Amino acid sequence: MKILVIRLGAIGDIIRTVPAVLYLKRNIKDLRISWIAEDWAANLLLNHPDIDNLYIVPRKKFYKKFQILKDIKKENFDYVLDFHGILKSGLISYFSGIKKRIGYPKENCKEFNYLFNNIKTTPVPESVTRIEKNFNLLKPLIPDYKIPDKLETNFSIEQEKKDFIHSFYESLKDYDFFIGVNPCTSKWGEYKEWPVPYYEKLIKMFSEKTKKQVAFIVTWGPGEYNKIKPLKNCPNTFIAPKTDMKELMVLISKLNLFITGDTGPMHLASILNIPILALFGPSDSEINRPWGKSNIVVKVDVGCNPCRDRKCTKLTCQWELKPEIVLKNLINICNTVNLPIP
Repeated sequence: MKILVIRLGAIGDIIRTVPAVLYLKRNIKDLRISWIAEDWAANLLLNHPDIDNLYIVPRKKFYKKFQILKDIKKENFDYVLDFHGILKSGLISYFSGIKKRIGYPKENCKEFNYLFNNIKTTPVPESVTRIEKNFNLLKPLIPDYKIPDKLETNFSIEQEKKDFIHSFYESLKDYDFFIGVNPCTSKWGEYKEWPVPYYEKLIKMFSEKTKKQVAFIVTWGPGEYNKIKPLKNCPNTFIAPKTDMKELMVLISKLNLFITGDTGPMHLASILNIPILALFGPSDSEINRPWGKSNIVVKVDVGCNPCRDRKCTKLTCQWELKPEIVLKNLINICNTVNLPIP
C-alpha cells in the first residue's frame, strides 16, 4: 500500500502528526509513506527512516505546490491523508489524482476542506488534543487503533549534532538536574509568551528554595536571543547554544523538566516524554496542551481567554499568571517526576 500524507506545517503540528503516521507504518504491512510539507517546516522530516519519500514545496509560491502534482500522480498512491484540513491542503489532495482521499468531516476542518474528501473520519469534539485528532484520521484504515502511552517519532539525527549537544552538557557536568526554559514562540505567536521578567523571578525564587545542583538551560530560536538575554544573569542559568530543530531535540531529550508556553518545542518535549510545566495564556489548553500524564498546565482564567487575538496589547492572561502561582506548580511537578528539592 502507498499513502501520501499532507501536513504542510507548522513545526509543532508536524511534530504532533508524526506519531500517527508511524502508527500506520507499524500496523500496515509493506506500507510506503510519502509526505508533502512546506520548506520552512520540513527539516525535521529530512532523512526520516520511516518516510519513504518527502516532497518539499515552497510556502509562499502557491503555484509551485501544483507543479509537484505531476510527480505525485506517477506514484499511483492508494490513499491520501489530509492531516492539515484547510483549503490549500484540500486542493492538493483533490488535484493529486488519488481516488481515495481521507480527511476530516465538516466539524473538524476549516475553509471548506471537507468538500475535497471522499472518505471522512468520524467527528471528534473540538476540545480533544491535536494528537487525538490526528489519530482519529486513521480510523478508516485502522478502525480499532489505540494511541500508545509513549508516542514514537524516530527522527533521524546526525551524529555530529548529537556530539555538539553532548559537548554543551559536558560543560555542565557539575550539575545533577537540568530544567529547560523556553520563553519565546514564533513571531506569529508572541502573544502566547509568558513575560521574560516573570521567568527571571521564577528562576530566582526556585534557586532560593533548593540546595540541589539544578541548572536552568534557556533555549531560543532565530531572532530571539536579545529577548532571552536578561536570563543569563539568573543564578545557575545557562543560555543554550544556537541550535537547529534536530539539535534542539537532542538538547531537550536530556532535560529532567521543561518550562515553556504553547510552542513547537513544547510539543517536541511531549513526544520525547520529557515532563512539562506548560504556561498557557490566550491559547486553548484543551486543544493544545502537551501530551502526557505527568505534564502540568498552568493558566489563569481572566474572562477573555482562550482567544486568538494576536494584536492584544493588554495580555492580561499572561500578566495575571504570577511567578508565585507558577512556582507552586513547579514544586508540584518536581515532586511528581522525582526531581528532589528541599
